[in-house]
Amino acid sequence: MLTLAADDVRLVEFIKPDALRRYDGFRLLNEAGREVWYGVPMPTDQNLFSLDARLFTNGWVNVLKDTELAFMCMVADLQARNGGDEPVDIYGKVRIGYYGLGADGYQAHHLLQKAGLLQVTQAEIRRPDGTFKAPDHKAPYDLSGGPNSFRLVSDGLSQSALPAIIRALQRR
Repeated sequence: MLTLAADDVRLVEFIKPDALRRYDGFRLLNEAGREVWYGVPMPTDQNLFSLDARLFTNGWVNVLKDTELAFMCMVADLQARNGGDEPVDIYGKVRIGYYGLGADGYQAHHLLQKAGLLQVTQAEIRRPDGTFKAPDHKAPYDLSGGPNSFRLVSDGLSQSALPAIIRALQRR
């Protein structure tokens, strides 16, 4: 902890540096070295979402790729913004523009669904790969239909991650 507080590092600031228990009160400073610190968010703060601790304690954070974790965070954020755990529609312009998740990030939902972490409601006009269906070869594509909807399945996190992910990868 003292190394993190050193003048050449400055990632931690002790609130009461001379106190007997100085480690009990400290602030995490911004990595850029500015005098801005991180704090524990309050439940009344806006734009917050939470992640189930089982994501860490059951090993999911160790077996999921960054894109899969980012997809889960995106869904958790959108569900929190909607005030619950109901399914959320994710439009491409939001996924790409706000969350920075491209096609690879979108494809992450397949494994999350197979692993039991994500419920996917497919829009009627879409194929399982996300592309649009055409009514027939002569009719124009109707792209007005909605996107797929997603909902995190928190009970899925109760599984031990490694066996669950192996089973998911074996499913076609």
